Amino acid sequence: MPVEDAEVMYSELNWDNTDVELILYDELGHEIADTVYQDLSFYQWLSGNTPQMGTGKPAPKSLTFATTITRSFDENYLLYLPENYDRSDFDWPMMIFLHGAGNAIWNIEDIREAEPPSMFEQDIYSEYILLCPQLHDDVHWDVDRLDAITQHVLENYRIDEQRLYITGLSRGGFGTWEYAVTYPRRFAAVVPISARDVAAVERLRNTPVWIFHGDLDDGVPWQGAQFMYHRLRNVSDKVRFTLYSNVGHWAWQPAYHSEDLWQWIFSQVNERITAVSEIKNPSTFDLNTNYPNPFNPVTTISFFLSRQMNATLTIFNIQGSTIRKWDWPNLSAGRHSVTWNGTNQIGQNVPTGIYFYRLSTDKQSKMGKMIFIK
Repeated sequence: MPVEDAEVMYSELNWDNTDVELILYDELGHEIADTVYQDLSFYQWLSGNTPQMGTGKPAPKSLTFATTITRSFDENYLLYLPENYDRSDFDWPMMIFLHGAGNAIWNIEDIREAEPPSMFEQDIYSEYILLCPQLHDDVHWDVDRLDAITQHVLENYRIDEQRLYITGLSRGGFGTWEYAVTYPRRFAAVVPISARDVAAVERLRNTPVWIFHGDLDDGVPWQGAQFMYHRLRNVSDKVRFTLYSNVGHWAWQPAYHSEDLWQWIFSQVNERITAVSEIKNPSTFDLNTNYPNPFNPVTTISFFLSRQMNATLTIFNIQGSTIRKWDWPNLSAGRHSVTWNGTNQIGQNVPTGIYFYRLSTDKQSKMGKMIFIK
């Protein structure tokens, strides 16, 4: 835990002359508990009385308590749908955006001023579903509330759960960490910005994470972000850390306006999640990895059908826009293949980058990722 975090907490608590003290031990690391709890002055400060040393007390009882807690939520949120959502027949990627402290806590319309919503409204990176919960009070983000909203949206909209992402800034970045750590298998990518550190971040060892912070942030010290990076780096090669030079707390402005970030986010696929359609229906087809991959100038996508059925193969970019599509009504059982030469539906060459392909039938779909190089 960086000492800068304690110094910031002290400043925040002491801004209105609150009775708060900060003691720093120059020669001690994280293990300071024994030093504090063996200091009699600590107990005098805590109780107001001089501690009396005496004989040992009886051992405590070992007890068990069980109960059931039921919670009710009444939540507000904004939901952005891509322009082609109603005309599409496939599942879309979804990003959860958690705002920071400020007027958005009381006025949900203020969420629209933050980068992901405002960029979506300007048609900048808008080919996905954007979920923007509202912090229900001037407190920390409640993971149970967030999960309730997320599950509600997942159940009512066509969302590709293998491409579920979360990001947040400041207090929302802290909520991003907490939600992701609580459900470490859920997200395809996690992007906390200007956020405090949390416990158990090692649970995200299998999740791509990109951390952003500014080196002049005097509200949330950047050392906490670096601390999180090193903890994850010790167990994972899927973590990145960008520390902006001469940038304060507003590190989300350069981060969200970075094309590299959006390219990276939408290229992530959570292969630990099995598509809901595959759980509900036994597999009746198999989609193979394209070959070669990466490729130039052509690649082959092959698949197998166990019986005759309607099938559609769609190639789309990381924004979710359809590039090429093949429809086969009543395609015969057996093995089939398609060769793609890097052109769109009207024969125009597409730029290099990451593309996805999805094979869909009436009841199921499977997806793969490929890289087009020149």
